[in-house]
Amino acid sequence: IFSPWPLRLDAMITVAAFFWVVPTLFLMFAIAFAAVGWHPNGTKSARWAALGFLTAAAGSIFDTQRTYLPPMFNTLATPAHWIAVYALLQSILVRHDQHIARIPLLIWAVTSLSAHIFLVTFNHPLPDRVLLMNITVPVIMAMAFVPMLRSRKRPIDTVLVWLVGGAIITYPLRIAMFVIQDQARELLGPYAWSQYSIIFYL
Repeated sequence: IFSPWPLRLDAMITVAAFFWVVPTLFLMFAIAFAAVGWHPNGTKSARWAALGFLTAAAGSIFDTQRTYLPPMFNTLATPAHWIAVYALLQSILVRHDQHIARIPLLIWAVTSLSAHIFLVTFNHPLPDRVLLMNITVPVIMAMAFVPMLRSRKRPIDTVLVWLVGGAIITYPLRIAMFVIQDQARELLGPYAWSQYSIIFYL
């Protein structure tokens, strides 16, 4: 009667359900943007957004459901995150015919992918890939931040700049939380009990 396990089981079910709500919301956004993007009067911006949310949905499933998926899918979570972020940045930039400078983008892509392949090939623990993702994503966001600043013409452009700027700041904060709270230990255990993971997806 006084065992904590029933409460723990209820909590795990709740958290597991949360990790399915996230990709479901991403898919809903992907469908909505696809409907707008491929309408006869649709925009390239909406099509990029649809790709971004679709990839985000796939990446979140690969990441949070790794217990039930073959190991290969887990290794795809980080590249999916990169593609999702790039596509969503593109959806903002193409509104004003802007883009991330190609040479820095190419250097970033080659460096990030090479590091990821190295970590996966030599079977580094998951926390190493977590740190790689949290270091590389704000870099590509920062590269998009400059052309976004140049192309501010309406209030919505300023709002988007603030949103992306705020998102950039969250990644170093995630690394700090990951290291200070020893989240590597939680990530290697039952995924539903990782504070880092829950805050990340919120």
